[in-house]
Amino acid sequence: MLSNKIALVHRDVFKYPGADYAFRPSIPYPEYIFPDYLSSRANEVYDMVREGLFRMGLDAVRYGTKNWNPLGVYINHGDTVLLKPNFVMHENGSGGDMDCLITHPSVIAAVLDYVFIALGGTGKVILGDAPIQDCHWDELLSNGGIDTMLAFYKERGLQVELQDFRNVKRDVKDGVYADQQQGDSSQHGILVQMGDRSAFAELPEERLRMMRVTNYDPVS
Repeated sequence: MLSNKIALVHRDVFKYPGADYAFRPSIPYPEYIFPDYLSSRANEVYDMVREGLFRMGLDAVRYGTKNWNPLGVYINHGDTVLLKPNFVMHENGSGGDMDCLITHPSVIAAVLDYVFIALGGTGKVILGDAPIQDCHWDELLSNGGIDTMLAFYKERGLQVELQDFRNVKRDVKDGVYADQQQGDSSQHGILVQMGDRSAFAELPEERLRMMRVTNYDPVS
């Protein structure tokens, strides 16, 4: 039976690791599947993800051995696994870094490693999200270090399929917005009617009309 236990890991770390070591761990953990490639700089983020999986009690019996497979309770050989990080925008309008605009690739990389352990060389891995319409997908991947992270896996024969889930993306040419439909309607997902089970079910229409996300018309 799957557990609903969660784990929170806190350390006084104020900076994500850089891309120069492809977001690899700095410690040769027994279960680590790329022992030939470690970072010479400390990677606290990887260690925190690993500790979180341990604190959730996942595959606790084999923790500390080369056979530790924390995500094996959720993932079977041959499965298709979707990782949905948070991708928002390809650049920071204030000139700062992108840490507040994407799930950092050091977090994604740590989770991906354990996904690949669980799949055991089988199955399929998809990494996808729907950033806001103004986002330039390719620039987000490049500016955010996602390309560097994925290149590491590709060089070792492990494929991660990228998917942009947006139905519409927006380009600006000569100061004019141009919306572009992506794919055909069969790829645009389905609508799910939550009815009274929705957390918004009891809100008045006036409040609902005030809700919006950047780039999206609240009326539509």
